[in-house]
Amino acid sequence: MSAEKTSRRDRPPDERKESLMPEIKGMSVDLEGADWKKSSRSGSAGHCVEVAFVGQATAVRDSKDPSGPALVFTDDEWKAFLEGAAAGEFDRG
Repeated sequence: MSAEKTSRRDRPPDERKESLMPEIKGMSVDLEGADWKKSSRSGSAGHCVEVAFVGQATAVRDSKDPSGPALVFTDDEWKAFLEGAAAGEFDRG
C-alpha cells in the first residue's frame, strides 16, 4: 500500500479546516481568516514570505504557495527571531 500525498485543496472541507488550525505548544491557531502581510520591500519576483499575527502566535508562509504549509511561532519565539535578525545573527559573511 502506498501513501498518496494530497494538497490541502484536494481534501474535504472539514479536513482542510483542521489543517488550517495547527496546534503549537497547546494553542490552536486558526489561520483561515488570518490577515497576511508581505514586506513593502519585496520585489515583483515573488520570492518572499508573508506573516500573520494570530492571537498569541505568528505564522509565516511562502507567498508563492498561500494554500501550502505555514510555520507557526509563539510570541517569544518570534521576538527572539526578530532580535537575532536585528543583531545580525543570520547575516552571511
